[in-house]
Amino acid sequence: MVRFICKVSLFCAAIFITFCMLTTFAQEKKTPSVWFIGSPSGFEIADKLRQSGFNLDAMSSHPGLEGPALKWDDVKRYNVLVVNGLGKSSADFTLSEKNKTNIEILNKFLNEGGGILFIPHWVQQNTLIPPQKAFLDPLGLSLLFADVPIDPENSVNATSWKLDFAKTANIAKTPLTEGVKNFWFPVNTRAGAQNHTTPFTVDKDWTIAVGGEKSSSTQTIPLDGIYSNKAMEGKIKSEVPIMAFRQAGKGRIICFGVTPEYLFSNVASTTLEGIVMEKGLKKVPSDGYKLVENSLKW
Repeated sequence: MVRFICKVSLFCAAIFITFCMLTTFAQEKKTPSVWFIGSPSGFEIADKLRQSGFNLDAMSSHPGLEGPALKWDDVKRYNVLVVNGLGKSSADFTLSEKNKTNIEILNKFLNEGGGILFIPHWVQQNTLIPPQKAFLDPLGLSLLFADVPIDPENSVNATSWKLDFAKTANIAKTPLTEGVKNFWFPVNTRAGAQNHTTPFTVDKDWTIAVGGEKSSSTQTIPLDGIYSNKAMEGKIKSEVPIMAFRQAGKGRIICFGVTPEYLFSNVASTTLEGIVMEKGLKKVPSDGYKLVENSLKW
């Protein structure tokens, strides 16, 4: 009788351990772990993403990776990295050792199956540009920091900052755009001496998930210029790319041209009135949150 009870106990214990392992595996599959690197993460968007099933962490004390270099032992703990810029280069625009380390680790992360949501970062200082080009150019994506998207036919001026936003329904059918019908994004501005939407060009390995309407284009503005009256005709004549993605190694990367203030920061729903993420304008909502959620799940 004692032997029987012991066998039953061992059998039950084995079932319990197996159940726990399967449950843990299921939770890991259902709850992607996301690390925000150099990007602001507001409480409101963080709470909403957690409710959607994401585990979140943030290193927001060093915008644009201006702090210590990344470490592989830290990065490998996550499924997805949200990367906003790659820090400054040396004063002569050559890559610093920290830049090189960060790029090497990000490429390793992609090659081993990780996901990166990359958001371009430029605020006044041109030394911010070389590390981003060194990372993205070999992947077939060229950031156009000197260009600003415009779309007079679909633009609306809004917020107390008097910013222009354009609506697009130029949404490709992709995993990133499931449930996405319209998207409002900032145009025609470099207010605050920064790019609010950074356009880009891509090679054949990329898929454009969201682009401006046919009436959209870009204006080239000197990087020391802010206002559109200094602009010249830009490099993109129509359907300005806003979000694109590709496989890279065993992993995947997404480039989202809209600055994180509109997506993740505390001002996204206050000063910027939630126009990009959900509210939209002219009674047409924006599916920005859905784009972010889909991107982190992909």
